[in-house]
Amino acid sequence: MRFKFLSLFVILLCCACVNAPEEKKVAEVKEQNPLQLKQENIELYQLKQDSLIDSLLLPVEEFTAFTQSMEDLTKLKPEGIAPFLLGTIIKCNALLRYQIPAPFDTPEIKSRLKVVKTALLKARYYSVEERQQELDESYEALFIAYTAYLKRIQDFSLDLQEEQESNDVIDLSQ
Repeated sequence: MRFKFLSLFVILLCCACVNAPEEKKVAEVKEQNPLQLKQENIELYQLKQDSLIDSLLLPVEEFTAFTQSMEDLTKLKPEGIAPFLLGTIIKCNALLRYQIPAPFDTPEIKSRLKVVKTALLKARYYSVEERQQELDESYEALFIAYTAYLKRIQDFSLDLQEEQESNDVIDLSQ
């Protein structure tokens, strides 16, 4: 009796499974627009000719690699920008670790470079997450921070030269 009951139960179970309606789950595919950076608004600031900068900063390999990497970011397509942002972050870290020549090794200049690094990290995060609006804003903020960094270097160099000239004038008058 048990065998008949058990075999009837198995047969009913198999019939129920075979006759069950198949529900096909259709996965919704969201079409995402490819990333597009608004690069027409970006103007890259160039350091002006300055003997102090030319003699002390430009020979530093880490500085030139970082500035070249930042310039290259303006020429890239946004679809594959995340690895290049990572490369620029690595170069920024190398520049932060490097002992910059004495007159330019100030907290003001290093803090500006750290702001650039923060902007790089934000831009990379938004590019990996494919968040278009935030990427545009962070990309623009990145180049504003980079411009402020270069201008601070240039202002510091001009201040040093003016101070040196005023010291030379005072020495001549004595």
